[in-house]
Amino acid sequence: MRISIDEIVEEVLIRLDESPAVLDDAVEYGSPWFDLRSLIKGVMVDAAERVILSAEARDFGEWLPIGGATSGSFFLLPDDFMRLVYIRMSDWPEGVTHVAESGDVAVSLRRHWLRRGGANHSSPAVALTHKDGRRALEIFGSGAGSKVAEGGYIPRPRFEEGMLLFPPSLKGRLLDKIVEIIKNIRG
Repeated sequence: MRISIDEIVEEVLIRLDESPAVLDDAVEYGSPWFDLRSLIKGVMVDAAERVILSAEARDFGEWLPIGGATSGSFFLLPDDFMRLVYIRMSDWPEGVTHVAESGDVAVSLRRHWLRRGGANHSSPAVALTHKDGRRALEIFGSGAGSKVAEGGYIPRPRFEEGMLLFPPSLKGRLLDKIVEIIKNIRG
């Protein structure tokens, strides 16, 4: 889940057809205010977030695991959660990859049905919501005492010790997005 920041910068420079030697001379002798490497690093996290949000669940080759018990029909998400890849509850035969928004009509209908005394044993589904001041998944179609049997999520991209926390399977898309952003900035 980590990619070298320097490697990303160098590959973006190659895609921009920029010579590292010319860039070093420009910074040292002519345009110290223009540091393309710093600009690339400056847009990297934003570009990574855009790529993650636009990717299909099947595009992720790796993710961080989630698991554990629920709080009623809610599963509290890790603080660095950005996107769900997959979740299967212990009483589900199969997992889900789609996360509904809390305000979706289908979610409202499920909640209404549960308030009217219906059991929470309908088809598996999850909705992104908030519980106790934290982001959470509201779990539908699972009984009391169930827990997350399998699950994975993509964390919010961030820099860690010279690395970008980001799925390597999407590296090509990240490079393309950074190049696009840099070209838009340069005009």
